[in-house]
Amino acid sequence: MLIKYGLNEYEANEFIVFWTPCLIKNEWNFIHFRTGKEYETISKNMVVPKPDVEIRVFMDFMKIDKPYPIKNQTFTSIPRKGFTLVEWGGAEFSLPTN
Repeated sequence: MLIKYGLNEYEANEFIVFWTPCLIKNEWNFIHFRTGKEYETISKNMVVPKPDVEIRVFMDFMKIDKPYPIKNQTFTSIPRKGFTLVEWGGAEFSLPTN
């Protein structure tokens, strides 16, 4: 997904190296990627000079007890040209406890 979306091999590897320890502590994880306008709902950038291209990906994940069917996310590749901003991040979420 990361390469398809537009991260290069180095950036995708850094993402994986950073997040793998968080993910492997759970037997099962629900993972959702925010990109484009969906990412903008949680974080906006103000960069000067304005980038020609922005490649931003944010991974929400949450421990789950067992796998369940979900609709696959689809991603459109973003070609790089000129000044390209690349940003990735993520956060672990949990269900509220009563």
